[in-house]
Amino acid sequence: SNGKPNNKAAAEPSTSNKEWKHKLALNYILEGYSYPQILVALFGGIAVCPSISASVTLFQLGCEKAAPQYGSCLLMLLVYLTNFSIVQYIPKPAFSSLMILAGLDMFRAWMVQSFYRTQSKGEWLVAPILVALAFWLGMLNAIFVG
Repeated sequence: SNGKPNNKAAAEPSTSNKEWKHKLALNYILEGYSYPQILVALFGGIAVCPSISASVTLFQLGCEKAAPQYGSCLLMLLVYLTNFSIVQYIPKPAFSSLMILAGLDMFRAWMVQSFYRTQSKGEWLVAPILVALAFWLGMLNAIFVG
């Protein structure tokens, strides 16, 4: 009416309010995890603790709050400061069972569930081919081929 374009629609987000808040929360979480990653990288370390704290296992257990995640970081620090000698107190059957369970869980997530989620099955074939190449050529060479 006054010759100026109506920018009201452009100023509002195109998604619903709930989705908008979810995206903001996700950005907040990712930004929070980026700071420890950068700090660890500056000192030449491997960013293990933030990766463990953001693990799928903790989220599946309902540990989205900070306290359990700090607990896993402190536990990892304890293991590191004892030069991993604390691991010797874990019973071998329990440790082996956890390793097998982790392998089966990764297989389910990376092979089975991804098969149903991927529309292009040719694209899905990359993962099994890389696994086969890792056994045949070695892990580093398989990553290079991939």
